[in-house]
Amino acid sequence: MPLARALVDGGLPVAEITFRTAAASEGIRGIARDVPEMILVAGTVLTMQQLEQAVEAGAIYIVSPGFHPAIVDWCLARGVAITPGVAAPSEVIVALSALKHSVPGDLNLVALAEVQQLVAGSMAVFSAEASRN
Repeated sequence: MPLARALVDGGLPVAEITFRTAAASEGIRGIARDVPEMILVAGTVLTMQQLEQAVEAGAIYIVSPGFHPAIVDWCLARGVAITPGVAAPSEVIVALSALKHSVPGDLNLVALAEVQQLVAGSMAVFSAEASRN
């Protein structure tokens, strides 16, 4: 967990653990246990089983590469922040409609705003570092 600790100590308390390997849920669980102030995002969530494993392990934000209605509905019903991937205009409309018409969807906007602020702050740090080098 040294990397997670270093990220938090450096002011970037967010990490995405992707479900590209079988070790994803254990990685989330370990970071949640050892670095509880880390905002844990589970990425590349493709199935309901991965979703449930991620949240049970400690992920508070889900990223899916596509719009999977059951995954979105499950997250919204439980107040878990979700960003489904969309590509076509019709997918964008469906996703916005699903996220906009629920109280937990407002939590998604709050979580997204927090992540955007963290990223914006980090980009400023990275820009300052790059200009020094």
